[in-house]
Amino acid sequence: MRRLLALTISLLLAACGGGSKSGGGGSASVATLSGFYWAVAITATTVTTDSETTWGSMIADGAGSIMPSTTSNDDGVVSMPLIFNSFDYEVDPNGEIRFLLGPTPVYRGRISDDGRYAVLSSLTAPRIIVISRREGTHSAASVVGSYQFAGAGFRTGPAAYFMSAAFDGVGMYSGQGTVNEAGSFDGGIILGTYAVTSGGGVDASVLGLAFEGGITGDGNLMLLGGGTGGGTNPQAWFLTRRPDAGGTNSLFSGSYYACGVETVLGTTDEAQGFWSVVRADGSGTFTMQGQTTGAGGVAPLSLSGTYSVAGNGVLTMDRAGLGENLSGAVSPDGRIAIASGGTTANSNPVMIVMFRR
Repeated sequence: MRRLLALTISLLLAACGGGSKSGGGGSASVATLSGFYWAVAITATTVTTDSETTWGSMIADGAGSIMPSTTSNDDGVVSMPLIFNSFDYEVDPNGEIRFLLGPTPVYRGRISDDGRYAVLSSLTAPRIIVISRREGTHSAASVVGSYQFAGAGFRTGPAAYFMSAAFDGVGMYSGQGTVNEAGSFDGGIILGTYAVTSGGGVDASVLGLAFEGGITGDGNLMLLGGGTGGGTNPQAWFLTRRPDAGGTNSLFSGSYYACGVETVLGTTDEAQGFWSVVRADGSGTFTMQGQTTGAGGVAPLSLSGTYSVAGNGVLTMDRAGLGENLSGAVSPDGRIAIASGGTTANSNPVMIVMFRR
C-alpha cells in the first residue's frame, strides 16, 4: 500500500508549471478531458522492491476534476480495487495537461486534440500514465487481426518486451515475442487468451500471467496492467493493431504525444520515465522534445533519429547516437504507434507509447 496511493494519485495527476484550469482560449481546455477513461501506469525500476503497476479507470468531469478507480500490483502485492476522492487537473490551450495533488502539479504530459488519449510522466519519480477514452460497444470480435505488443516491467531485472501476434476475434492469440532484460535477450512462441466486455473492458493472459485493462473504440489500442495475481511481477502492456499491407513511412507522420520508461544501463543503472512530443516527417526522420524524470530529478529530453515502416505496419526506430533499434508498429490509421526494445545486445530496455495529436 505504501506506493499504491502515490501511483493511484498519479493515475489522476499530471504536472508542470502553472496554467489555468480553464486552459485559456485555444483548441484544448479542461473540457477536452471528459468522460470515462481506461488508465495504466507503470514505474520504471532497477530493483524489484521498487516495481509497481497500476491499472483501472477514471472519470473526468470536463471541468477540472477526476475520480479514479484502480488496482495496483506493488512488488507482487495486489490491492483490492479502490475508489479515491476526486483530484484536479489542468489543460493548457496547446494540449499540455497536468494532474494535481492539492495545488501542486505532480504529473505533466499532453492530451490529444479530441481528448481520446493522454500521456503523462511524473515530476517526482520514473513513472508514466497512459489513458484512453472508453467508446463503443464491444466483444472479442473487436480484437481481431495482427497486433504488436510493447511491454515493460521487472523479471529478475528491468525488462522491455517486443512481440507480435494474430488475434482470432474469438478469444485466442498466438505469435512470437522477445524480451530485453537488462540488455540480454530471451524469446519464443507466445500463446494467450482474452475476453472483452460490452463496455470494452479486457481480461487477457500474457506470458502466463493475468492482466486487466481496456480497448479503444476502434479496437486499435489495448491497455493492460497486472499481473492481477499475488506474487506476480508488475508489468504494463500496450497493444496496437497494425495493417496487413500498405504501410509506408508516411503512415508515421505528424506530431505525436509520447511517454515511456527506460532503464539506462551502466555501472549504476538508472530508471527513467519520460514524456515528449515526437515529430515524424513521413519520410524516415523524427525528433523527440520533452522531459525525463529519474534519480537526478527532472531534465530536458531532446534527441533525433531515423525510422522505417514496413508494409505490415511494423515500425523500426533508431535513436541517433544510442546504438540501438526499437521495434513496434503503427495503427492502420497512423493515429497510434508503439515501440520497445532495444533490439541490439546490451541496449537499454525501453518502451514508448505515442498518439498523434
